[in-house]
Amino acid sequence: MTKTCGLAATYRSGCRCEPCKLAHNARIRKYYQKRQKETPGWTNKKTERRSCERCGTTYLVRSDHASKFCGVACAVRARFARYENTAVVLYRRPPMWMHRYKSKELTIMRTIIWVSGSCQICGTNFVSSNTTNRTCSSECAKSFRYEYKKKKQNMDRKTLDGRRKRRISKDRRRARQHNAYVGDVVRSQIYERDGDRCWICEEQTDPNVVVPHPNAPTIDHIIALAVGGTHEPKNCATACFRCNAIKGDRDVEFARERIGL
Repeated sequence: MTKTCGLAATYRSGCRCEPCKLAHNARIRKYYQKRQKETPGWTNKKTERRSCERCGTTYLVRSDHASKFCGVACAVRARFARYENTAVVLYRRPPMWMHRYKSKELTIMRTIIWVSGSCQICGTNFVSSNTTNRTCSSECAKSFRYEYKKKKQNMDRKTLDGRRKRRISKDRRRARQHNAYVGDVVRSQIYERDGDRCWICEEQTDPNVVVPHPNAPTIDHIIALAVGGTHEPKNCATACFRCNAIKGDRDVEFARERIGL
């Protein structure tokens, strides 16, 4: 007796070819559609309706499932409810590694980081998976960014200490990268000490212009940091940007020769 492929009965008899699989799946699908049409809401598993303990929403779940919440959001909010009044980072740790079924490959499960706190604008409690979020909605986020930018502008307008401190920190960090001694060097004091005059070409610099203008005042290390110089006032001098760029980590005679002095 020859078998005929492409039938559900042939699949039940043991054939596992592709046409028999499709026929079997079509028969099962047709059976489910018929039962759902006769009994609305019917499923092949026992289900029941429960009420979410967090928000009170009614949801459908399997009878053998130990579910108490309608979704992940309500579960996380209920789990970390004690943190809702504080801005704290919360961690939810799923398995970091898991083996794929019938495969030697590994897949990395992402760690979800939740942030809970009070909105910086309206004060509403919120829980978010964005670690940089400090507001409850996009409207509050726009207001928060606007107020932060305005506050920063007002602080910079009142004092210029912020810009000066950032420049000093940058100079000190650059000196530490060369393992040099770091002292207290303030650009304005160096410029005032030298009278805004370049120590290489001995011409007056223009304090009203900034780099990359050739005549902008800059700080130059007499003995360069790259060859063992220190970052302190006695090793610093005023130089125009043109001469400073030409000199680099070489001696002053090389820069004066290139300039034509």
